[in-house]
Amino acid sequence: MHSFLKNNFGDKEKILKILVYFVLFLFLIFPYNDKDWGWHFRYGEYLLKTGKILTSDIFSWTLPGYQWVNHSWLYDPILYTLYNYSGFIGLSLIGSLIFLLAFFLTVRGHGLSSWKLGALAF
Repeated sequence: MHSFLKNNFGDKEKILKILVYFVLFLFLIFPYNDKDWGWHFRYGEYLLKTGKILTSDIFSWTLPGYQWVNHSWLYDPILYTLYNYSGFIGLSLIGSLIFLLAFFLTVRGHGLSSWKLGALAF
């Protein structure tokens, strides 16, 4: 009888953990919420069309010629390409899946119970 209860509790715990990941995925999926996505999109387009990494602002009228270190030079062409193939829904899905993978890799070795996992996800 003891092992029966232990097995049922283990199944319940697995279901609750899956539910935590599912709810987290639903929470992350909509809307795509990068406030600078327009800049990233245009800079990605520029990099793919010219092969040059921008280090000054050529698109903004508020800061024309502003110099900065373009730390997102790899992210920008990826965003541009993903958006052209899948739109905002694709960006939301990919972003959610990347976050879920990062969350999973961060917590997987700690043996957390479902309620601790849920608290961390929150």
